[in-house]
Amino acid sequence: SKLYALEAATGKTAWEVPRSDISWSSPICVNTENGVQLILANSKTVDAYDPQSGRRLWTLDCMGGEMGPSPAFAGGMVYAANENAAAVAIRLNGNQPEIAWEYDGDLPDTASPLATDRYVFLATSYGLLSCLDAKTGEKLWEAELDYGCYASPVLAGNRVYAMDSGGVLVIFEPGDTYQPVAEISLGEKSDCTPAIVGGRIYVRGKEYLYCIVLNQDGT
Repeated sequence: SKLYALEAATGKTAWEVPRSDISWSSPICVNTENGVQLILANSKTVDAYDPQSGRRLWTLDCMGGEMGPSPAFAGGMVYAANENAAAVAIRLNGNQPEIAWEYDGDLPDTASPLATDRYVFLATSYGLLSCLDAKTGEKLWEAELDYGCYASPVLAGNRVYAMDSGGVLVIFEPGDTYQPVAEISLGEKSDCTPAIVGGRIYVRGKEYLYCIVLNQDGT
């Protein structure tokens, strides 16, 4: 496998670097104390690269199995999760990262973790939604959905939006306890992560593309 960077204006390859292990997950670009880093995970490691040059900045051996979920970043911490390994919080410490905590409870197969400064949310393919303390990895609560989740939960304003594969969008407030706000049913199956912009939710179902207008309270 390889990691590629393309020139946005021309599509020409800016750089490419070989990678020895496979990954299904997408990289993320984050602003750290040491500048912008391109972070991604594979079947063995979580790695960071300089997005300008492709130089690898650091690597940490902490994953296992085929990697589907993308990493998340919040509060200066990187979070990665895979049902064949664990959920890990990585404290960057410049370019000498270390694992702050590990969680080996219910883990996602495909859905990426969602992180804030205080919470990490995990959604599993068998329908369990969990909230962890972002600083300690302690599980604060869990909620059982009617269907599994392959779409990643997203945050907009002070609401989390999680789409289950039955096509039900579950809306809740981030907090130390589960605080559901509303549910919106598409009436058809969906495994797609919703996009939220301008007070509207855009999400694709099995047959149709939906635009859902949000109220001022995010429901």
